[in-house]
This record gives sequence, structure tokens and C-alpha cells, in this order.
Amino acid sequence: EPDDQSAALLAKVMRAQGAGSVEGRVRALDAKGLALGEAPFTFGLNAAEAQARFQMPIELRNAVARLEVEGEHSTGAVALIDERARRRRIGVVSSATADTAQPLLSPTYYVTRALAPFAELREPNAGSTDPIGTLLAQNLSVLVLADVGSMDRETQGKVANFLEKGGVLLRFAGPRLSAGEDELVPVRLRRGGRSLGGALSWETPKTLARFTRPSPFEGLTPPAEVKVTRQILAEPDADLPGKVWAALADGTPVVTAERRGDGLIVLFHVTADTTWSNLPLSGLFVDMLRKIVALAGAPAEAASGEAKVEKVPPQRVLDGHGVFRSPPPTAQPVARGATGRGTLINPPGFYGAAENLTAVNALAAGDV
Repeated sequence: EPDDQSAALLAKVMRAQGAGSVEGRVRALDAKGLALGEAPFTFGLNAAEAQARFQMPIELRNAVARLEVEGEHSTGAVALIDERARRRRIGVVSSATADTAQPLLSPTYYVTRALAPFAELREPNAGSTDPIGTLLAQNLSVLVLADVGSMDRETQGKVANFLEKGGVLLRFAGPRLSAGEDELVPVRLRRGGRSLGGALSWETPKTLARFTRPSPFEGLTPPAEVKVTRQILAEPDADLPGKVWAALADGTPVVTAERRGDGLIVLFHVTADTTWSNLPLSGLFVDMLRKIVALAGAPAEAASGEAKVEKVPPQRVLDGHGVFRSPPPTAQPVARGATGRGTLINPPGFYGAAENLTAVNALAAGDV
């Protein structure tokens, strides 16, 4: 398990026949071929699989572009890694101090546990005078604000700069956000005239509607047991439909989003805890957060959900010995984010622009 400063990178090593005990090493290299670390593995007497575990700071882990079995000169002994395997650093801030006596009442309890399996979490120290600024200085990919109301001008400027550079701001509603006033929300919120300062309380709990394009949640299935009893409302502007990622069965927005610079603001119109809905108790909550985190640094069209299947050309490919070379004339483009194994026309290698590569490997996930 990762601690505050490091995150494990696991490499699965396979062999065709499990005969005898064998030891070896896996090397981790960056995009320029410089060694970042190595880890040992040992096959048991008749084992066909072994594991090599790398322990390194998250900055090094995210710089790994290639894993290779030492001494094995074959494309099958190389695994290329692209942006999809990066571990994101996420800062989490709540307007309320965590109740250590009753942690289930903490506004960030469910968020941190949903994010922990696939991200490195950072929370401000107790008593910090500038919790948001302190976290933003730690090279975050995503900043989570759980019911944070109005921010001072200096803090808003720091967050705006974070968004301009491609960061993701994920906000959750609550009484403080309902009463607050700032521009760091994707839609205009209805203020006043409702219970909880603009939050609508339903007499009968409402269920979620099916996710459709342009929502990045398309393909996920909202469980029937997920109910919303209260939410903060959005003003019905002309551009509101294009910003809705999730809605109730009656069309009322539950998750909205908007691009700001190269970044993205996402707002859950319910609380991060179970006060206004039971969404944080569901597996759907984890899947939704995973989709949002994956958008950190992604192209704008990916976050809008409106991207067509984009083809990206080969940049450099592996020959049969696992050595990089220029693509042959027969090499064809692949779909961005392709997950299949390499073929004759799509040989293993890196495809696309240097800042957003797609890795194609000789083995696909699940191959033996």
C-alpha cells in the first residue's frame, strides 16, 4: 500500500512453462531510456507467474514509461506504460474539522475511501491557515472541496491558476456552498428562497436517470437503490443541458461540469457524505470518481464526452527484440486509448503526440 510519499508499482512476470525455481529482475525506465529503478522477482518451483514490486516516490513512479525483464531481449519481455497508468495526486479539503470520535460523520470520509485505491491522497494539516494553497503547492492533479463556501480572492486566484494549467476541481454541495458566492462552479446556483440556502428538499426521494452522452459516466448503470433527498439547484440557463453529467429521473441536475482553461470544474449537487443522498454508499460513487480523476490532463473533448474515436499515428515501435525503432511503412494508426495487443499493422510501441501517448503492447491484459 502507498504511504504519503510513495506508491508501489507492481509488474507481473510470466513464463510459458513452470519448471524449476528462477530468479530475475525487472527494470523501470523513463521515456528517454534512463533507468529509474529495478525490482527482483522469483518463480516458485512450478509457478508460471511471479511479481516484481517497485517502491519509489510518486514523481518517479509517474515517470516510468517502460518495464523490461533484464536479460530477455524480446518484445514480450517489455511493457510500455502511458498516461492511463499514472497515479494521480489528489488534495481533499473540507469546511468542517473531521470528527475523530465519529469519523462516519466526517464530510470527506466516503470521498477519501472511494479515491484511496487508485490515487495518492493529501489532506491539509489540522489548523492550517491556508489549506487550499498548501495543497495546491504539492503538484496536485485533482482538488476536492467538500462543502467549502466562499473563498477569499487570493485563494480563488490560486485555484483559477490551477485550473488554467489543466487541474480538475471537484466540488460537493452542502449548506456552506449553498450560502457562498464564488465563480468556481460550473453553473449558476439558485440562492435563497429554499431550505438550506438554495438546496431543495424532496418529500419523496428521487432516483438517478440513465447516463447519456455527453456525460463521461455513459456506460455506468445507476442502481435503483441510490436515492437523493436534497440537492442544490442550478438556474435553468440556455447552456445548462450541455453541462449536465448526471441528473435525477425528473431531469434535475445532480452532477454538472464546465471547462476552465485547460482544466475542469465538476460539481456534485449533493453532499460528499450521506446527509443529502445515499450515493456515497454505492459502488457507483467509486466508479464516478474514477472517471473524473482519469480526466485530469485529458484533452478537452474527452472531458466533454463528445470526442469521436480519434486515430493516432505510430511514433516509435518495438522490433522483435524489444528495441525501439521508427515505424515501418505498413504501420497504421490506432484508436486513442487502445487496449488490445499489438498486430502486424499496429506493432507494439507508442502512438500519438509525445504529451499524450497511447501504449500498445505485445500482450494485452489477461494474456498468458
